[in-house]
Amino acid sequence: MKNILMVLMAVVFGTLTAQAQETNWKKIYDPSLNGKAQIEQAVALAKKEGKKVMVQVGGNWCPYCIRLNKFVMTDPELKQMVDDNFVYVHLNYSKENKNLELLESWGNPQKNGFPVLVFLNKKGKVTHVQPTGDLEKDKSYDKAQLVKVYQDNK
Repeated sequence: MKNILMVLMAVVFGTLTAQAQETNWKKIYDPSLNGKAQIEQAVALAKKEGKKVMVQVGGNWCPYCIRLNKFVMTDPELKQMVDDNFVYVHLNYSKENKNLELLESWGNPQKNGFPVLVFLNKKGKVTHVQPTGDLEKDKSYDKAQLVKVYQDNK
């Protein structure tokens, strides 16, 4: 009886944990944050750590934005590449906060659709804008193409 109870508790706990993790994937953008301040902090950290900044522009309303983040963060090789080379920032674009002033200063990369990746050097200057539509594959993303983009921009 104890074994059955323990198994049942493990299943329930595992299900709740999985649901909590899934919910977190859907809230990666924070509309309350000031994008300019976010980027300033990221650039300072990147400079300190000898990295570049990779900004994923999008919103919690965008399924492909959530999908890209989850794809990258759950693939050990991609996650390691990002962690080793970039300060990864999620810049919100939604009706609550479009961060238009910042995006305009970058040449409006959102014109490429969402999500869009913007790579910044250690001084905060845009070095590359990567539309992600070209990186999609079967309602997900093409790992080999993402690896190439990361390698080309580190």
